[in-house]
Amino acid sequence: MKIWYISKYACPEKYNFGTRHFAFAKEFNSLGNETIVFTSNSNHVVSGLPQFSGLFKIEIIEGVKTVWINTPSYQGSKSFGRIWSWILFEIRLVRTVRQLGCHPDVVIASSLSLFTIISGAMLKKKYKAKLVFEVRDIWPLTLKYVSNLKPINPVYCLFSLIEKYGYNRSDLIVGSMPALNKHVENIINDSKKVCYIPHGFDLSKFEVEEPNFKEYGVLINDDDFVVSYSGTIGRVNSVEFLLRAAKNISLINDKIVFLIIGEGELKNEFKQECHDFNRIYFLPKVSKSNLIGILKKSDLLYYGARKCDLYNFGVSPNKLNDYLYASRPILASFSGYDDLFESSGCGLIVEAENVSAIESGILYFYSMPRDLRERIGKSGHDYLMNFRTSRFLAKNYLNCIERS
Repeated sequence: MKIWYISKYACPEKYNFGTRHFAFAKEFNSLGNETIVFTSNSNHVVSGLPQFSGLFKIEIIEGVKTVWINTPSYQGSKSFGRIWSWILFEIRLVRTVRQLGCHPDVVIASSLSLFTIISGAMLKKKYKAKLVFEVRDIWPLTLKYVSNLKPINPVYCLFSLIEKYGYNRSDLIVGSMPALNKHVENIINDSKKVCYIPHGFDLSKFEVEEPNFKEYGVLINDDDFVVSYSGTIGRVNSVEFLLRAAKNISLINDKIVFLIIGEGELKNEFKQECHDFNRIYFLPKVSKSNLIGILKKSDLLYYGARKCDLYNFGVSPNKLNDYLYASRPILASFSGYDDLFESSGCGLIVEAENVSAIESGILYFYSMPRDLRERIGKSGHDYLMNFRTSRFLAKNYLNCIERS
């Protein structure tokens, strides 16, 4: 099959970090397909993307033909410049494919931007191709819970129309969250064409680097119990609830060490609040290989999320793949749809935003025999290797496309 994979925010690992688009495109190609990734050279999260004059630039990245579409840079996730960049991307995408002179069998329109599904529908009609709507965030529902946007807001209404249009026009809807079918059923009363493909784990990208804790001013003794969190340090990931639990535990147990790894708008505030607690350490964002090394030296890994109805459809954060690879048990402060913990036996879920439940979960694993913790960690690692590798998921993805 000739597959066009379109997402304004597709990014190869060559430029800071890799997204699922390139991992799957590489696997699609290895399985006998021809995949082109269409993406943009402007992104408010990633710097250093290719800058050039003209409409587009072609680059071969790990065997994947990548078409960079020239769009203006902008600042901030909530700026008008971002919306304008979305619109220009779609306009220039149509002009670009005319010049390329090739035809797809399958068009995958991956959010975000939501406007891409409109372009995808046009390409479907023009080339008589199958259309896949890949949903990585449920828009506009995300705006309701994250930005408090009311359903009567004109932007919300516009995105609702585009979402419904996309679901109706698609031959296949692929969600990175496990219960997207429930949402699609609410919108178009048809969930049969929904397929669940979570974020994959690219084995070729993972190496383990032995961490040098002294470099970060971290003192860990051989008999210490290490709890680690990795990711953005902000309210969305409920880091403050972990820190409240950490401070409470530190008052009664000095053998439990907390490592908070990453950056975020609340990092300095949280560091100040924890200044007097010498068993709570804040580390900078580190390389993937260094991160895996730190996680493997930990005894328990923390994942947190806000209480939010949006999570009733499930989540698939990339960090959980890192956690599973480290072969360590996971404590999740999460109130939503779960498929990972029940299927893999990788740890324990407690109520979101519940400090006492987080404390109890940490102490539960602390008192657990080491060999049992290691069995739980290995169970999660085995699940990852069997069901979450990019190769395994790419095969499922292609099977879903062929059946649609």
